[in-house]
Amino acid sequence: MRECLTNRPAPRPRNGSRDIIRLIIATLAASGFCGALLAETKDWPFPQRSPAGAFLLATPSPSPPPGATPPPLGAPLRQESWEKLSNRQISHVGSEALAINPRGWSHGETEDFIVHYRNFSDALQIAREIEFDLWYVAKSLGAAKEQYAHKSHVYVFQDEKEWQVFVQEAHKPAWMHSLAVDDDLFLNIHGTGSGFDSHTLAHETTHAVVARIYGKRHWPVWLSEGFAEYMGDTCNAARRGLPPGLNPRNLPAANLTVTELIAIWHYPNDSAAVAQLYDSATKFVRYLFSKYPAELFPKFVDRLLDGTPAPLALVEVYGNEFRDLPAFDKRFQTSIR
Repeated sequence: MRECLTNRPAPRPRNGSRDIIRLIIATLAASGFCGALLAETKDWPFPQRSPAGAFLLATPSPSPPPGATPPPLGAPLRQESWEKLSNRQISHVGSEALAINPRGWSHGETEDFIVHYRNFSDALQIAREIEFDLWYVAKSLGAAKEQYAHKSHVYVFQDEKEWQVFVQEAHKPAWMHSLAVDDDLFLNIHGTGSGFDSHTLAHETTHAVVARIYGKRHWPVWLSEGFAEYMGDTCNAARRGLPPGLNPRNLPAANLTVTELIAIWHYPNDSAAVAQLYDSATKFVRYLFSKYPAELFPKFVDRLLDGTPAPLALVEVYGNEFRDLPAFDKRFQTSIR
């Protein structure tokens, strides 16, 4: 590809070769190859292909239904002064974040988020990813735009040292790298020690989007974390045009039965039990989405939030497979991945 951009003359084709070359060029143009090259935006701040370019080069996703909102690939971030932000209502935790070196914060706005940041290139990548994540999560929940019209605040911290000051002031566990508080996002994207973490970003964005759509109707902890983990995987796959089940992540701690899982109402204190909760819940949500039509999932959520016990809600929404839950538990532990 580098040679195509140089001034070095190409060798003259032999007789009959021109038609072959024309055919190759036409095929590449029809496949969207040229469009993919154009999607390599120069302002992408990280050493990786932009979602727009990756989306075109990857296996195409099914066409959206007529009238559907297209995915926001390459969403812009507008730099704004504090006075020009459309939403300046800051939560208590948000005010604690902005109180840390207050003059060092800059502000920007996308269609759906207000972003407070130290470094613009970090904020730009986050803005693009969370706009896509919001679109994908809302689509998975069958939510209309007006259901999540309220803009969330996003706080992007500069480094691990600053983040530790924040979690201490906010009385959060020191091991947290990022978190969602209601529909606000607090992000330490370099805190994992392994670079930018798109999975964690999509996971926390999912929590914020759920809060925007459902308000104070809180999901059971197992469903909340299972769905957020599943969206963390599938948002990144969808952004590259890949089907969600193409390369499922290994879940080594997924050894709880569904009966045990749906009995969890609070986060465990033990780290091993937390891993069991996350992996088992992810496995179950993945199963529901892979075997059944996706539009059944928000109906299942509504049943739970209306007070229907989980075993009954599973039967009402998903059918006879869950009528004998102990029998399903055996299959879930041994054969379902």
